[in-house]
Amino acid sequence: MSRLPPELIIQVFQNLLVPVKGRVLKATPMPLDIQAADVGKLPLPLDIIAASLVCHEWQAVAEHFLGTTFNDPLQQYCYELSDIERFVRLLETSRDLGIGYGDRIDIVTIYLHHFRNAYWAFGDGRKYPDALVAGAGLIVFTYRPEAEEVFFNLFAVCSRPRKLNIFQICDWDPHWEQHLSRFYTHISPHCHTITTLEYLATKSNNPKNLHTLIALLSSHLRHITLNSLIPTPPTLAALASCHNLKSYHHTHDHNSIAQLLPAWPRLRSLTLSPDIQLHDPGPDIHSLIVQLAIFCPRLKNLVLNPFPCNFVTDATFQPSELAMSFFVSRCRNLTSLVLADNTMVGDTFLRALGREATYLRRLDIRDCPAVRGEGIGADDLQWPELRSLVVDTCHALRPEFVEAVATACHKLREVMISEEVEIAPDEVIKRMRAELTGRGLMRQGLENYIWYLNEDESEDQDEEDEEEEKEKDMYDEGFDDKEDALAAWEQMKGILDCVQWVRSGMI
Repeated sequence: MSRLPPELIIQVFQNLLVPVKGRVLKATPMPLDIQAADVGKLPLPLDIIAASLVCHEWQAVAEHFLGTTFNDPLQQYCYELSDIERFVRLLETSRDLGIGYGDRIDIVTIYLHHFRNAYWAFGDGRKYPDALVAGAGLIVFTYRPEAEEVFFNLFAVCSRPRKLNIFQICDWDPHWEQHLSRFYTHISPHCHTITTLEYLATKSNNPKNLHTLIALLSSHLRHITLNSLIPTPPTLAALASCHNLKSYHHTHDHNSIAQLLPAWPRLRSLTLSPDIQLHDPGPDIHSLIVQLAIFCPRLKNLVLNPFPCNFVTDATFQPSELAMSFFVSRCRNLTSLVLADNTMVGDTFLRALGREATYLRRLDIRDCPAVRGEGIGADDLQWPELRSLVVDTCHALRPEFVEAVATACHKLREVMISEEVEIAPDEVIKRMRAELTGRGLMRQGLENYIWYLNEDESEDQDEEDEEEEKEKDMYDEGFDDKEDALAAWEQMKGILDCVQWVRSGMI
């Protein structure tokens, strides 16, 4: 049998490309929130996947067109449930042929609106799935049990996904929660390689069955992100069972975080994002920071207010200077700190950070008006690993501090400063700029007060990978961070006083 020339095979795949963007599901009336999720997305390239299974030669050519298709296919493409059914059949065929496309799926993303049917309902009981009659009736939703089997088959053919995303961006009937719990239990045998879970819910939809999913994955979960939801007591209990958790990112409600910290001795990263629109004062952030220092002393990354709004509201987290100073004295492995929009921290905290955080690589304290850096010299900064300094909108910051950072930190690659810093006596500004340029940093534009060093970050990544391996070896040896933290708590008398000050409202 004669073979087609490669250029003709390439032309076949080019003809299979679908240049249609923003496709909306045709068979059901779609609310605006669901339509927005598909805007700008191409349909699943099912025809290209099918053509790639013709023979090894076609499969080799198809790789150019497939690209990163299998990294997170259900997130980067739009589709209907019938598309997922065909996608699963193609994955099964590729497995039988020894190609194994399912082995390449790294992330599985589930939009829960695929678990419901939508109809236009009328007063006389008629129902129409066609969106052409929109406006004449009301949208009625029913549960879609066939979706459970489709997604179960997808999990069955994916051999080693590492991340699960669940997005609940639609209105959800509370009576359907038991169906989802059954689905989570059903797929759990195929989720043993999942180490990362991200759950996004709208403010009006607080999931009642999330604890089922977390409990099933708890033994191997390392990273959890919960957005716009309030954990129920069963969810908190499930989170507390994740003893190997290394990073936790939460948005919207944080009042229950403190009680979970004793269960997370291996926590390395904590990100808390306030909801600016709610104007919720949130938890006792001072007590939370103290308990974080006690129970998670090996924390490396702390992010509070990760999206600075350049103004302080009731919802932003503002731990006191004393609480933050105590935190950096305990968490000496800190490599990244984002502490934006804080009026309470000042130079006392900055001195403690310069003395204790000897592994610090990134410092972001933008919009902290009490930070001046006055009297802090290069000898006061033990930051040999610092790469990035962000002090934008710290209007009171002294340029001498930036000069001291440039002098002390030989690995500095990025500096973001406020405009006011450069409105200083010429002699001081010249010294600061001389130190920055002496480190090889260049100024980005005339109006942007950003200095950067254009270098490859691969060296940093290699170092981080080595640290991860060391930590893994340490865990294999049975090292218990929690016991060490509690022992240190008993030994340090100053901690008792600090906790009493927190409870009395002094900090």
